[in-house]
Amino acid sequence: MKNPTPWIPVALMAACLTACGSGGTGDSSAPAAPSDLSYGDQSISYVVQVEIEANVPAVQGKVTLWTVEPPLPAGLVLDQGTGTITGAPVAEQDSIQYVVTAKGPGGKTQGAIEIDVVHPARFAYVAGTDDTIGMYTVDAMSGALRFGGLHHHVAPDKGPEQVAVHPSGRFLFVPNRGVLQQDSTVTSYAVNPGQGTLVATGHAPIGEGPHRIAVSPSGEYAYGISYADHTVHSYAVDPDSGTLSVLDVVLTNTGPERLTVDPLGRFVYITHGPSADIAVFAVQEDGTLAQQGGGFNYYDFVPSDVAVDNSGAFAYFTFTVTNTLVSYSIDQSTGELFSLEEVPTSGSPSALLMHPRRDFAYVTSLDTGTIDVFVLDPVTGGMSLAATYAAGSRPVGIEFDPSGRKLYVLDVAANETVGFAVDGKDGTLTELGAVRTRSAARHVAMLRGDAPAVPREEFVYVVNGDSEDVAGFAID
Repeated sequence: MKNPTPWIPVALMAACLTACGSGGTGDSSAPAAPSDLSYGDQSISYVVQVEIEANVPAVQGKVTLWTVEPPLPAGLVLDQGTGTITGAPVAEQDSIQYVVTAKGPGGKTQGAIEIDVVHPARFAYVAGTDDTIGMYTVDAMSGALRFGGLHHHVAPDKGPEQVAVHPSGRFLFVPNRGVLQQDSTVTSYAVNPGQGTLVATGHAPIGEGPHRIAVSPSGEYAYGISYADHTVHSYAVDPDSGTLSVLDVVLTNTGPERLTVDPLGRFVYITHGPSADIAVFAVQEDGTLAQQGGGFNYYDFVPSDVAVDNSGAFAYFTFTVTNTLVSYSIDQSTGELFSLEEVPTSGSPSALLMHPRRDFAYVTSLDTGTIDVFVLDPVTGGMSLAATYAAGSRPVGIEFDPSGRKLYVLDVAANETVGFAVDGKDGTLTELGAVRTRSAARHVAMLRGDAPAVPREEFVYVVNGDSEDVAGFAID
């Protein structure tokens, strides 16, 4: 006969298990799980074929193994011993969230990091009123610009006013100043992807100057404004040659000066100097424009520039006289604007630009020679000034590289383009240095490519004093 199993009260058994430490949590000698995992850059854009700065994690506690899901972009590596991310990405990709796990003897902790990979800036172009377009190669790692030669503008109407880049990076569009009281043109250029040289592919009418042009996010359409004619031209873009063909011409308000297309390609916003107002146009299915209402009039307060945030939810305008930056919410059906907030700028604002991937806005002021950095609230559209920096004598143009990690400001008084490194966490700037441009340069644009540009020396020239000649040598 077997001995019966002794009966033990449940409460007594629980007490025994706790006291004996078999599976409980009361043992103070058990190792603690790691915690508080984070990366210095938790949301970052990397550049194709450019070595990244090591992204090192911070964590509390002992970690014996690091893993990540899903796998990092091709070319990037997570060190399983330290959690550090290094390498050079090999292909472009949209933003993806990666979950990093740090495992230790006592358990594990996790942290998230968002990474997107963009094509590098390859060339920069500066339009000058001396009928030239200066080309510069871009060092994709340092952001430094290196002069690559002058393109002598061959348009029938002289005076390039702006360089607008097609989203594909294959074409440029240059509106021309032209002659007083005569219609002018916009020139299309095809870009040699290896050398950055330009070949004109056609000219389209744009009306009497001055002018500006903007390209839709899809690259299918372009829109050009004529200050003297008070018109806006709609163009279809040939996907093979980049040439423009006129779809429609409509009147806008008096003296259009700046325009932008919202990131979703639904609306076009145009500022006007003489009539001191803003016009809203809806983009139709065929790419033409239909004005939404009569516009927004500000009387003596002149809007100087316009930009729309990356989500298409908010529009921002700068105003001279009042020296302010004003935010508006956008009606997602009609494009109508509703005023939200107004904040002061450092001086008379000359240019406004959104960061291509973060909630920051940058405003240059012509009279103070400064650039303001504003942090934007993606929920409310609110703005707060983060910092102000010196940006030359008279900054008139501003542009980002595709990653948003470099910013370039065109100083028309000093004939220089000043480069800045952009901190992705707070939008603040660190000056990188300046490069000379031609006199009276008015606009700078950046063009991306599949791979970074690699400048190389092919020839060297020596001036000989005694023989009064120049000797040229090829470099292997």
